[in-house]
Amino acid sequence: MKDIQINTFQNGMQKDLGPTMPQDGAYTHAENIRIISDGSVGENAIVVSVDGNSLKLTLRYYFASGNYEVVGNGYLQSTGALGDVRIIGNTVIRNTLVVFGVAKARVTGGIAEFVETSVIYKIDLNTYAETLVYEEENLNFNKDYPIQAVGRYENADIQRVYWTDNLNAAKTINIAAENFDLTAQDLELSTYVDFLSPKVVSINSSGELPAGAYQYAYRLSSNEGAITRFSPLSGLINVLNGSEYWQYNEDPESQSEYSNTTPGETTDKAVTIEIENIDLDYDFIELAAVYKQSSEGVTAAYIVKKVKLTSGKTSIKHVNAIGETILIEEVTEITDEPSTAKTIETKDNRLFLGNLTYSSFNLEFNARAYSYRRTDNVRYPIYPVNTSYVDTETYTTGDASDQEILEEDLDALNPYNLHGEEQEETQDRYKYWPNGITLGGVGPNVSYKFIKKKLQGNDSYDIPTSPPFVKSSFRGAGCDLEDTEKGDYKSPLNASEFVGYQRDEIYRFGIVLYDLKGNPGFVNWVADIRFPDYQDYDHEGSYNGGLYNFTLSQASNTGSGTNYNFSDSPGGISDTVEAYTYSSPGGYNPNNEGLSSYDFETEDFNEAANNKLYALGIKFLVNIPEEIQDKISGYRIVRVERTESDKTVLGSGIINFLHRQFATSGENNVTDYFTKSLFDDNDNAVDLGYRGAPDLFTIDSPDFPFLQNYPESSGGCTYLKIAGGLTGRRKSDFTTDIGGADVGNATIFTSHTLARTTSSLFTTFPIDYSTKLGRGEEGIIVPGESVNASQVYRGVSNISVGKMNAGGGLQAGNNIGEFGNINSIGEETLLVKGSGITIANYYEQGGINEITQSIQVYNSDVARAGKFKLLALIKQELNGTQYGGNTYEDRKNNTYIPAAEIVNINSDSNLDSNGALDVWGGDTYVVMYDIEKLRRHDADLDSGTGSGSDRKSVNFAFPVETTVNTTLRGGWHFANKKDWETESETLLNTFDLATCYYGQNTTEIFIPKPLQFNEVSKYDSRIIYSNAKINNSIIDGWRKFKLENYKDLDGGSGDLNKLIVNNDIMYFLQDRGFGKLSINPVSTVLDQAGTSIVLGTGSVIQDFVYISDSLGCQNVLSAVATPKGIYWYDNNNKKAYGFRANGLESISDTHGVKSWFNVLNKDVTAVLGYDYYNSEVLFSMLEGTTMVFSDQINKFTSIYSYATSMYVSHPTTLLSLGTITNQIYEHNSGSIATWYNSTKDTKIEFIVNKNPLYPKAFDHLEWYVTNNDGFLLGLESNFDTATFRVSSPAEIIAQELTAVNTDGVIETVDDFDVRENISRVPVPRNSFGERVRDTFMKVVLKVTNRTDKISLHYVKTLFRISKR
Repeated sequence: MKDIQINTFQNGMQKDLGPTMPQDGAYTHAENIRIISDGSVGENAIVVSVDGNSLKLTLRYYFASGNYEVVGNGYLQSTGALGDVRIIGNTVIRNTLVVFGVAKARVTGGIAEFVETSVIYKIDLNTYAETLVYEEENLNFNKDYPIQAVGRYENADIQRVYWTDNLNAAKTINIAAENFDLTAQDLELSTYVDFLSPKVVSINSSGELPAGAYQYAYRLSSNEGAITRFSPLSGLINVLNGSEYWQYNEDPESQSEYSNTTPGETTDKAVTIEIENIDLDYDFIELAAVYKQSSEGVTAAYIVKKVKLTSGKTSIKHVNAIGETILIEEVTEITDEPSTAKTIETKDNRLFLGNLTYSSFNLEFNARAYSYRRTDNVRYPIYPVNTSYVDTETYTTGDASDQEILEEDLDALNPYNLHGEEQEETQDRYKYWPNGITLGGVGPNVSYKFIKKKLQGNDSYDIPTSPPFVKSSFRGAGCDLEDTEKGDYKSPLNASEFVGYQRDEIYRFGIVLYDLKGNPGFVNWVADIRFPDYQDYDHEGSYNGGLYNFTLSQASNTGSGTNYNFSDSPGGISDTVEAYTYSSPGGYNPNNEGLSSYDFETEDFNEAANNKLYALGIKFLVNIPEEIQDKISGYRIVRVERTESDKTVLGSGIINFLHRQFATSGENNVTDYFTKSLFDDNDNAVDLGYRGAPDLFTIDSPDFPFLQNYPESSGGCTYLKIAGGLTGRRKSDFTTDIGGADVGNATIFTSHTLARTTSSLFTTFPIDYSTKLGRGEEGIIVPGESVNASQVYRGVSNISVGKMNAGGGLQAGNNIGEFGNINSIGEETLLVKGSGITIANYYEQGGINEITQSIQVYNSDVARAGKFKLLALIKQELNGTQYGGNTYEDRKNNTYIPAAEIVNINSDSNLDSNGALDVWGGDTYVVMYDIEKLRRHDADLDSGTGSGSDRKSVNFAFPVETTVNTTLRGGWHFANKKDWETESETLLNTFDLATCYYGQNTTEIFIPKPLQFNEVSKYDSRIIYSNAKINNSIIDGWRKFKLENYKDLDGGSGDLNKLIVNNDIMYFLQDRGFGKLSINPVSTVLDQAGTSIVLGTGSVIQDFVYISDSLGCQNVLSAVATPKGIYWYDNNNKKAYGFRANGLESISDTHGVKSWFNVLNKDVTAVLGYDYYNSEVLFSMLEGTTMVFSDQINKFTSIYSYATSMYVSHPTTLLSLGTITNQIYEHNSGSIATWYNSTKDTKIEFIVNKNPLYPKAFDHLEWYVTNNDGFLLGLESNFDTATFRVSSPAEIIAQELTAVNTDGVIETVDDFDVRENISRVPVPRNSFGERVRDTFMKVVLKVTNRTDKISLHYVKTLFRISKR
């Protein structure tokens, strides 16, 4: 019984079906056919041979220089200077194709000498005319690292592409601009830049800036959209109202004094900022201001101005607070562009990079410096020693020659830093360079020593009769840069540039290196540096302002320090200043009043109210190792902020004794109190009662009342250190009150003197306790020592002290032994009770021990004459806890702040002639601090009556180190007093100063490398994202990646290999993971009408969700997005996947081609493309093989006989690279089945298996084909071979259908017949001459190497059930 089977082909290719299974419109194999119409009428669901591709462009690069031979090594195939370009990447912007390529040529005559360059072309997709966009050898393109790129059209002048290749840093270029003057570095997303900090050069009265403290930074941008990070910030600059030095007025509207302006109040000031060494590779500069109204935090940050660059130096004037607001984090942020990225994508106006590596260079080097000690016992040497006196062993391990190999994790504790109250032993005196005289430290790459800056103190030799009684001048007219030795810290430039360091204090220093893009690295620790004490010998005094010690102040302009005479016995040690020599270390004449504070002939002190102050700084010499010089752009000295808990010096000031009140005849008779303590027999205020109680005294230091941080001690680690004496000029009755009577005594101390003997220099006393004691307050009550009652120390109850009336000004209290009531003096002060302290003897004797010398520096007569006060420090022992600890591990927990401006590695503008850097940026001001200490009045003035003839005021001004810039203080104080009426309610002093005017530069911070820091340079599952892009903006947001803008996927799923966007959702593909990212999710609620209201968005990448954690994609080229979904190939699983509306599926498994993919090698490279016109996903897999999946019918349809290394999938066209990779071919435009100029076979294979349970005898086939016209079939539009295959016996029988005769005409062969478009051919007999019999038969119809179109509608097979 005859039967027929009709095979149709609408259900695609099924390679996995068993041969006995129903085919249902499927076929088992096809090459170069399509079953979906390409637009022709009537071609859906039939087999149609496909159009191939045609060559559109051969891309060649001309090697313009040199004599080159082009070689056929896969790069170049032509001859001469024109070299073929191997294309390795592409993207499309509108109708412009952008390609990236490599050209390579061999030098003529060379065996292994090659020249290679990287090129970028743009190609018009309408005409295929190419234009070279950029050529640069240093782009470092490589054929083994394909480029992934995205494009963005902004306007006709800005059409930018961004690319990455997993070998070099991501880059960008504007293809609409001229780019040939740009370097490869210019194209990087994060730009290279050499920075200097901006400098304030003047402040004048031509603006309206709000009062407060300002810092400045700048960034550069180019016409190409490149933008740098912001430069390091400048120092803090103070902006206040006023122009007079001290001229207080209670009416704010009439205030002309340059002092404590309320932060935020509008001033008349403008600031001029100068920026040098500007990189002219950029076109614009933007200046940003950081504004502070307090020492904590930032009040505002904004763009001051943006200007076009015309030279490497520019000045910008800041006149008001108008400007685009920015976040402070934008100013201080560290950019985070990786050195490589594997994948790139865009969404929501942001650029995303994935699978990142960062440079492993972490900006570290050996910055440690060590101090040395002398082996002799000379404490204050003035001459160097030879090497026998230098101990070559440092306080680490090894000697100087071993410093390069010392272990990084050494604690390196300097024993010299551990000695405070007790003097260090000779063996612990590590404080010198190896020469044994220069104070400082030396290391393999860093050395340091100390410097001084001479500032103007009081500028009047005498004490005026009207305010200001103490004053300096401003630095230069309008506070300009000239006259750098003029002015004190009231001058804003001085307060910005020359804030120094506390003497005898320890500071922790480090160095930060900056990478080539301006980002700081980790802090490299230098040393915990103990700054010189006042009496230390400065052998570079001629350089350091003419002062050979470290005293605070000298009355002369050249301040030689002639009282620097350190020897305990006549003759002395040869390398110290000899005893009883009256010449200073500098050789100045000590009897010259202009040069000396002490006249050795008259044994008296020169009286002068004018002086110079000396701030203490430090100088670093840094040698950057040669091996890292090309990796950094600069360096910066940094330090750990010295907080209150880190201070070993809590405050310094002058010592004053307490009042003593006791009865001589009657309880209220206090005459002896005045004649024996506060005033002399002539009622002149002198030494403030030193005889009263020698172990009770006050210290007047600005740190305590301004900071309200009084040391509260009940013994233990706090102690007192005598820091020398202060001498100056005293004047009685220096001013008059409203009634005309003289009312004031004043002493202005100008010279800081030191004892002549070493035994009197280092003098410390333990403290039983200390506390704040203010007017009308009681001190700490402590158990009585000599009496049963407690001791109570009370402050003066009123502003002034009544002379004869105990109740009028003195507050009654418990008796203290024989001394009676003890009262503090002044508004606020620090009360100190020492343990065994006899300060009175110290005044009288010149030292704690009786000295039988004829010259006494601390002379009691001088002191009682009101010309001398002791300067003292309140110190504490921290016992290794300073800065959180002093071990290697402790130091890793520190945070550092800037101590100096950045040093540009390519510029020496901040360095001296020796390449050394002066480092200020400290926390200590040397100022002339002034107070009205006390007033006295007649008894009857308490009731408002009396002559006032006995009214007195006691006032002091003296040099002191403080963390408060008291030159800017507000309110009343001695220097600006006008109201001396004792019955007035005006305070003696006010202690008002906004913290912003003396705050530390904490806006930028730096950290050491953490102990547990993981040196990770590869983040293979991390995604980072840029700032948002604004079209047409000169600044390109896609070139800015903030440090915190990243999201880490699950690292357990392997490398991130592809980011891909489909239907406005970004997906990610890892080695073993596939998921989607939640980017800019929108939060909504419904209103009462049910309308959705958008509330806002969260973070850019809010979350990610895995769709699968078992499958993935391993190659960046192996995934493609289509209008219907995402497709990719998984090498690990040997499967093709699709994610579409119906979810995730293995399309190779579910659509019948699993077996085909399963035989592939795991290392095969799958290159995916998409044909928008035919809705085909192209899996270009093997040499000459591309698997085709139609996402229109969701079926695999054919195998195309070509392979490519790259597709250009564009909605208007499909392009690919030919076997010669500088050739670009257009698909759907060539001859039938012709790929890259090679015509391939067209074939279709199907199974005939109707009634599969029964063997069949197959008789003949019929098929219906049409030609290009759809009618009038010719043999050229038909198959030329039919092949039949059965399994029992296994045999393949080929039947020629047509042949070409000698005249080139196609003729039928044997029994092949074509009638009315029906082709008929009998099934040939097998090799035994028998009918072909089997349960199924495979049939292949093929066209061999012809370009004629075939349209096969169906195949009909006639067979009979076999009776055998």
